[in-house]
Amino acid sequence: MSNNLHNVFRSRPSGFVNKIKPTEVQRNYLNECRVKVRRKIKQGLSSFISEYTDFLVSPKFRIQGSWAYGTCNQPANPQQEMDIDYGVYLPSSLFNNERSDSLAKKYFKAVEVLLIDLAKEERWQIDSSKETCVRLKLQHQSHMDIPLYIVPDDMFNDLEEKNQMISEASLAADQKMSINSVYYCGLECFSYEDRLIKLDKITKIHMAIRSGGWKESDCEIIRKWYSDFLSKQEDKGRQLRYIARYLKAWRDYIFLEGGPSSILLMVIANRYYSYKENRDDIALLNVIKFLPQALKNAVIEPSIPEHENEDFNRIPLDKRAECAEKAQNLYNHLKTSISVSDPNNAISFLRFSFGNRIPTDISLITIDSGTDSYFSESPKRVDKPNILLPVTGG
Repeated sequence: MSNNLHNVFRSRPSGFVNKIKPTEVQRNYLNECRVKVRRKIKQGLSSFISEYTDFLVSPKFRIQGSWAYGTCNQPANPQQEMDIDYGVYLPSSLFNNERSDSLAKKYFKAVEVLLIDLAKEERWQIDSSKETCVRLKLQHQSHMDIPLYIVPDDMFNDLEEKNQMISEASLAADQKMSINSVYYCGLECFSYEDRLIKLDKITKIHMAIRSGGWKESDCEIIRKWYSDFLSKQEDKGRQLRYIARYLKAWRDYIFLEGGPSSILLMVIANRYYSYKENRDDIALLNVIKFLPQALKNAVIEPSIPEHENEDFNRIPLDKRAECAEKAQNLYNHLKTSISVSDPNNAISFLRFSFGNRIPTDISLITIDSGTDSYFSESPKRVDKPNILLPVTGG
């Protein structure tokens, strides 16, 4: 006999995943900010572009990072902020395929001047300390990073201005569809994204650096890899995205600083995940069983194009043992939560690792007689860990 904790994680509206997802207010606010940024840059960047061509060239924009993957979480505490990455793209032929330091500086300055004006209008704050983006400090515990790219022309031509927060094209096509419905389609179903995005010529692209120079970026390559992987799952990857959310929520709650990056947690989750219908708890347990060992070692993912030999584990070597120990505590706590006889204790052990956004309603727990095989060995003795206030987020 064991506890089925699926509804603790997934039930609406009180389940854990619904406590860590951005709220409707937060989504709508960030989308409004995105539209204002897009409009300001699209209108204002024309003078910069006109220095290089007499033809009409308009920048394109793409949501990146956790919003593109469908894994953005609310902050776990007041020190954290949600991060929305909103890339600006121009074609390389506009600059005769030039990538000089002076061009990078001019590109950066042209966009930042526009955003300084917008920040004053909206009472936002602008952070000019970032080398790889312009950062806008927004409201609702959030900020927006705007990286600046030049991309090959064939890729630029295929680049669709769609994103996972909302699809304006879909709204225009079906005015009866609510904003939240469109958001849900875009964020929760990558098969919907596949109908919107045409990127047959994906390659590494180049991102402008504030101080001059260019940095290779793989944002679209990893985006497509993740999308393709999710599309092959039985539920089109919905459960796997939730597993990524749970892992990030654990990371944000436990670590004061550092800890495993979001992309590292995603890669590990993909590697060890297997679909368990109506059992997010078991699917998560299957992943975190391997998490401690994975965090100690190099994490290579040969299936990601142009990253076949890259180590995604960028945790400093002297911190890996500590991270692995915290991951072992996570495994012990979840395993104990599933096996313990008292449902109140089951909730308590979950809260040790995930915090008070785990619901306390024990009616969400049901008894399952079919998972005894997961507990052929007695769970290790677990004590309440020292919870460190986190500062990471997104």
